[in-house]
Amino acid sequence: MAAARVRFREGGGARLHDVVDVELERPDPDPVVVSLELYLPRGPRDPRWTLWIELWARKASNEPLRQAQAEIDRGWQEDLEALLAKGVRQGRFAADLDTAARASELLALLDGLSTRVVLGQRGADRASALRTALSATERLVERG
Repeated sequence: MAAARVRFREGGGARLHDVVDVELERPDPDPVVVSLELYLPRGPRDPRWTLWIELWARKASNEPLRQAQAEIDRGWQEDLEALLAKGVRQGRFAADLDTAARASELLALLDGLSTRVVLGQRGADRASALRTALSATERLVERG
């Protein structure tokens, strides 16, 4: 997993699905689980997420920041949709899965969980956030 994280951070434009393709070299990985692991912060004050929260706070009054944030969000949305669609094609997920809606819901959940972890709220840590995200994914993403 460490190699995938390094490539994602240092890849200068590497997309989530590129990273997950690298990670799929592990025996029996679930690409959706890998994406959840990559998305969530490592812990309180995770620098990636601290900057992201700062961007959210400033975007309302700054058009270039709003556009940058929208582009980043769009990338995560498209990448997660692509992973879900691949799962549909492989028969792992239900054929009628609304990949756009499920990706949007999962990302909203991950944003909320991540914010709680980064802010160090009581009872919010990476492990519990990942358990919650996995549980919600099982409910939201119908299996094939």
